[in-house]
Amino acid sequence: RVDNLIRNPEFSQVLTNYEFDTPFHIDSPMKEDTRLELRMMLYGADQYLMIARDVSKLNRLETMRRDFVANVSHELKTPLTVMRGYVEMIQQTGDDFDEHWMNVFGTIEGQVTRMDRLVEQLLILSKVENNSTYDDTHLVNLSELVEGLIKDSHWLNQEKGHTITSEIAPNIFIFGLDTELKSACSNLISNAIAYTPDSGNIGVSLQFVKQSNGVGVKFSVKDDGTGIKPEHINRITERFYRIDKSRSRNTGGSGLGLAIVKHVLQHHNAELVINSQWGQGSEFSIVFASSSVEQVNQ
Repeated sequence: RVDNLIRNPEFSQVLTNYEFDTPFHIDSPMKEDTRLELRMMLYGADQYLMIARDVSKLNRLETMRRDFVANVSHELKTPLTVMRGYVEMIQQTGDDFDEHWMNVFGTIEGQVTRMDRLVEQLLILSKVENNSTYDDTHLVNLSELVEGLIKDSHWLNQEKGHTITSEIAPNIFIFGLDTELKSACSNLISNAIAYTPDSGNIGVSLQFVKQSNGVGVKFSVKDDGTGIKPEHINRITERFYRIDKSRSRNTGGSGLGLAIVKHVLQHHNAELVINSQWGQGSEFSIVFASSSVEQVNQ
């Protein structure tokens, strides 16, 4: 019996419930500092094949990458703040410089702002990736959180002039962290505003949905923009992946927003669903499993 060889309560639970959709990771019982990945797959009509591989090196590399990103982001924050301060001070004394130099300083200020936004996104991503303990999870009023984000979106939307409509069901509560949920939902809304042509239409909804094992929740942001080509959909949650580099540069996009969303959803028993047709707009949805949802009647 496999569970006699691998004495791990969580692994025994996986075997009992046939939860073989994702790999299972355990520490090696034979070697210290060794991490194993176990995969189960159908092998014939009524048998399963288990494949084990050593992923210790991959884990160490991933840890080094996360630490590097976190440390560099923190180190960049201070010099960027100093640069911004000096540029703003120079711009306030604009009478001492001719128009050419004021344009130069304006360009510097714009690039510092863009770099500062990128560093901020890196810090958020690093925090989400490294946050492995969730002892402070609590019931989050997702309805109120989304309503607040929609109000904030009207400030972001002043230049674009989109028509933003909403359909928010009341009293939807999710077990999780409000900071991470806010980051995920706001990223989808801000992306729709940034990448939908001027005077477009954006719809935001939050509703209960029926699932096979109960009632879940679906948060969605739908736009009538240019849409996404099929070859890009599977890659847009990768860090720094951009569909159109020139367009992302013009909108100030960092290529990290959907990567942050993906990691947040992994922590909240949810998945990102993308429906898009080229030339007909896109719909980005966050679907929460029923185990994370609670409805409170008020």
